[in-house]
Amino acid sequence: MAVREVWLSPPLFVVDTPVIAHALVMYLQQHRIDARPLLPIPPDCVNLPSPAFLLVEVHLPGPQCGLLWAKEVRAHYPKITPILWTQRPNGLHLWAAQRWGLPAFLDKNMAEPQLLQWLKHILQERGGWPGELVDQASTWGNEVAPVLEQLSGDMWLLWEGILQGHTNEHIARRKGWSKRTVERKVSELYGLLGVGSRVEAVRLAWEWGLVVKQGTEIRLAALIREMFYRRDQT
Repeated sequence: MAVREVWLSPPLFVVDTPVIAHALVMYLQQHRIDARPLLPIPPDCVNLPSPAFLLVEVHLPGPQCGLLWAKEVRAHYPKITPILWTQRPNGLHLWAAQRWGLPAFLDKNMAEPQLLQWLKHILQERGGWPGELVDQASTWGNEVAPVLEQLSGDMWLLWEGILQGHTNEHIARRKGWSKRTVERKVSELYGLLGVGSRVEAVRLAWEWGLVVKQGTEIRLAALIREMFYRRDQT
């Protein structure tokens, strides 16, 4: 008589690039975890079994943000538990995930035994964060978020223009400002950021994990628009 395979959890759907998703599914199935690739990424989760888990890459292919997608899943499908993961998660992603009450976050750079141990823990407890990621989120929230919360919508647009290499004259034409107004606003932006030049403003944006590169274009991350833009742009 054949022995029935025993799985350790409800199904775990892997939302990642095809290569990573299929390789990880094979590895997890060897450890009796009912893992399945979820490709292509669906617009909603109405056809998924419930309960279920989603292992979601933060940086999904294309313009979609895995963290924002996981937030929506959590809000509309309470019996589906998203687990975020990415390589070397930055403070912005970790802080945002905690602010939104997302139940789990893992670092892809974990050693395989440690990653497997954490996944099993999360599948059993329906959540879990390694302590170092909690500490990283807390540090970013205490040191960086208060600075960003001071910036107006115009300052964000100005900073993005600087990141994209636009001159003050270009920004002035785009916004319909005088050159003097742009210079004053740039000075105000530098003061809030604690920098003294364009080079330092660009370096700080990359250091804080605020930007993404799409092809040859540099833009502020979607999370910045979601969490910090004010509706006072003029």
